[in-house]
Amino acid sequence: MCRAVYNPGISVSLTNVILSNFTLMAGVLSPAMPLALQHINRISILRYVSRVLAVREFEGAVFYCREDELLPPNNVCTFTTGEQVLDVYGFSSSLGRDVLTIAGLTIAYRVLAYIILHASAKRRTYQQ
Repeated sequence: MCRAVYNPGISVSLTNVILSNFTLMAGVLSPAMPLALQHINRISILRYVSRVLAVREFEGAVFYCREDELLPPNNVCTFTTGEQVLDVYGFSSSLGRDVLTIAGLTIAYRVLAYIILHASAKRRTYQQ
């Protein structure tokens, strides 16, 4: 990011804004996003990490309600299983695919950073 704006202070601020938006779009705070943001969110590692964590936490979980927690008019619990929670958020239980996506995106980001660093180093040597 620093090579794009040539100012470390601005690059830190831009990185903070980008990562904050990806955190909000990870799927926990905003399960129903506009289609354009859903496509942008596919390049975020945070999306897949939140899915992995949610599946690991909620899969197979069973919830019980006390008498004062039942919802009228039928006196039912909001959620009785972890799978119901995952369905509300639209998180699939494809744990392997999400972990592989995290690994693939990590490698892709590292390769991209290396290419950018290598190109900027070449450009700097040609300018001198």
